[in-house]
Amino acid sequence: MGAPLPPPDSEDPLPEEFEAALSRMVAQAAQQLLMQNQAKAQQQQAQQQSQDPIIQMQMQELQIKAQDVQRKAQKDQQDAQLRMQQLQTEQQRIASQERAAMASIQAKQQSDMEKIQSNEELEGMKLGLKLQQEKEELASKEQIEGMKLGMNMRRGT
Repeated sequence: MGAPLPPPDSEDPLPEEFEAALSRMVAQAAQQLLMQNQAKAQQQQAQQQSQDPIIQMQMQELQIKAQDVQRKAQKDQQDAQLRMQQLQTEQQRIASQERAAMASIQAKQQSDMEKIQSNEELEGMKLGLKLQQEKEELASKEQIEGMKLGMNMRRGT
């Protein structure tokens, strides 16, 4: 690329390193030319296909299918979000019912404890009253017995 080549009919051979470098450059140039030609052929093919009505219809069908897939994916995502919201609402409802049930149980326990305490106090008062009556009856009997004894002693004297 920067050095002149000897004439084609020259009998002097090229130096080995120069020949090797030249071979590499020729191979690179051939590869570049091949890639350019392939790219050009692909571009021409794509251009021809884009003008073909059948290819255009197929492309439209692919676009419609892609839009349908995207729509379905969005619907699935919305459905999943809705299910998550419903699940959260259900969990909140259950938690609320559990709290209400616990409050009801605690209120019942408190009421039962108050009834038990009230019954115990009432029973205690009844027992105290009964003991008081028995004590008074005993005192009254002792007094009567004492009077009888006193009268018997007077009679016996």
